[in-house]
Amino acid sequence: MVTMGDIAKKAGVSTVTVSKALNDKEGVSAEVKMRIKEMAIGLILVRNREMGVQVTLLS
Repeated sequence: MVTMGDIAKKAGVSTVTVSKALNDKEGVSAEVKMRIKEMAIGLILVRNREMGVQVTLLS
């Protein structure tokens, strides 16, 4: 399981910033929101791969 703490550590931001970004709240720039969301997806995919879970991304 990927936590907000995992994402925050990887992105170099606080868990509050991660929460705001993932919930599309004000106070976080669009650029930072995108970076956090991309990191979250990447971490989830890595963790799932480590656990042997196959994930299909929809476009």
